[in-house]
Amino acid sequence: IVYGTDGNIGNALGENFPGGELAGIKGTLPMAELTDEFRDRLLKVDPALTDFTYGPESYDAVMITALAAEVAKSDDPVAIANEINGVTEGGEKCTTFADCVEKIKAGTDIDYDGIAGPFTFGP
Repeated sequence: IVYGTDGNIGNALGENFPGGELAGIKGTLPMAELTDEFRDRLLKVDPALTDFTYGPESYDAVMITALAAEVAKSDDPVAIANEINGVTEGGEKCTTFADCVEKIKAGTDIDYDGIAGPFTFGP
């Protein structure tokens, strides 16, 4: 038996083989739960999407970066990096970009809880 890990077990792995070579392969996919609601949101953007591997985690990475840029009031990578930990812990909970940005503009310290779950990044 062959065991694959993480993104190595997606359907795209076998597309270049004639058939049968991967029969019996097993693997793990340690990703956040993919809800029907989030899957539907992704399919609205790309109806042909068939692989949702790390979709929640990728979405949250972009959200955290965008929120850090809002807090930094800058697109400078160093300024954004300096705010990433802060948008994930210690503040008022928010779960959507609009809600989080509203809080940021009001001067509120935020704590983004994403699609993949709550985050608490630290130094």
